[in-house]
Amino acid sequence: MARSSDIDLALTAAADYLRQKGNPEDAFERKRYLKSPYEMLGCNMGSIRTAAKKVKRACPEPPLNELIPALSAYYAKNVHEDRMLANIAITHYVDMLNASHVSGFLKDWLLDSHNWDFVDGLCIWVIGKITLTHPEAYKEIESWTVHEWMWLRRASILCHLPAIRDGSLRVGQLKYSIDLLIEEKEFFIRKVIGWVLRELSKHDPMLAQEIVDEFKDRASKFMLREATKYL
Repeated sequence: MARSSDIDLALTAAADYLRQKGNPEDAFERKRYLKSPYEMLGCNMGSIRTAAKKVKRACPEPPLNELIPALSAYYAKNVHEDRMLANIAITHYVDMLNASHVSGFLKDWLLDSHNWDFVDGLCIWVIGKITLTHPEAYKEIESWTVHEWMWLRRASILCHLPAIRDGSLRVGQLKYSIDLLIEEKEFFIRKVIGWVLRELSKHDPMLAQEIVDEFKDRASKFMLREATKYL
């Protein structure tokens, strides 16, 4: 029988902790709010973050060949909180990751994501962070703009958020993705374009206004309202 790795043991303990913190009444409400297709334990985000920190404390620097399969196994589970545990735990190891992981297991996770809460966390706190030190990851992210999976198209925009905050935005690539997605009817695409431009307006209002002006004739009123909130 194969020996369980330290990261496997840490995740098992964290999952047990979440089951102690679950609340069936909260599970019903959260499932309805998130429209999650998965089973719900009814844990709040504070408990899930605590569980992820427990994993990090137990395994500060696990080998990647153990970490990635272990977290991926949890991301494939049918329990919302187990998947979110993997989603948040990986943020504690982002400094160990590079561009190959963006086109590898992180893309696989996005392809197996069916909720904004999973996708947005991966884009902002993992993939977008990777681009700050491994800009070659942008080539993969740009390709998602035309992907059939809507959540990957959303990711092609949202992964720019950390660079906006860092002052290292790839303006041309963001405009390229907006140009291809601006006329989409999907709510989560319209929402993310407005959100990212709104965030840009906090850091570089002139650039944000320039991009809004370039696309305003093709943008929905909802998107423009989101984008121009601070302009």
